[in-house]
Amino acid sequence: MGKNVFGKIALVTLGLVIAVAVVVFALLSLACPGVMAGWCERSGNYSFALRYASLHYSYTGGVEQAARCAQDSILAESDKNVVKYGTQLVDHDGFDTYCAEQDEYYSTEYGVSYSYRQYIYGEVAAACYSRGDTQSAIGFVIEAADPAYDRSSYVCGDSDGYEITGFSFDSAIITLSLEVIDKSDDGAAGYIVTVLKSITAEGDELANLQSFTEIMKKVANGTYAA
Repeated sequence: MGKNVFGKIALVTLGLVIAVAVVVFALLSLACPGVMAGWCERSGNYSFALRYASLHYSYTGGVEQAARCAQDSILAESDKNVVKYGTQLVDHDGFDTYCAEQDEYYSTEYGVSYSYRQYIYGEVAAACYSRGDTQSAIGFVIEAADPAYDRSSYVCGDSDGYEITGFSFDSAIITLSLEVIDKSDDGAAGYIVTVLKSITAEGDELANLQSFTEIMKKVANGTYAA
């Protein structure tokens, strides 16, 4: 009889410990989603991190939290969420300031030229393309290069309504183009060629632009070989 009593007490105690742990976990999830997101990120579980990061963003509305949602989506390799949270980020009122801060950080800390704007726009464009939305993808890369342009106004094949000056291999259009090249997508390549031909550049940038345009022309014509 004594053993049965102790056994029941042990089971009740274990149940109470588990119940308390569940309650504490739930409270932390609701009260400290930023901390929970950090734990998940450190463990490499970016899908769960995104859940907490998005909850944190719903509390604060801050651009830093929006950027965290976008980054966790990218690391989780979720095209759907990259489009959702990446769009949320680039449309945030604080996006331009955040981009400037990130560019300065990488320049100061690592001594590298970096465009956070082009990085995020490129990832969102690539995710749109992977989901079969080429038109939105190209709209994003144009808006990345011409902030005055409304990406939603783009129609595949358009060459008017935007003005792009300068060409860099870290631009969003390169990120999208690499995806198109990988899939040997001649139709999407043709639309990108139209955009590339509208870019104004000089010196080395012009030479690089011309060389890359020739590559994309070959993809569009089905004659490109890596």
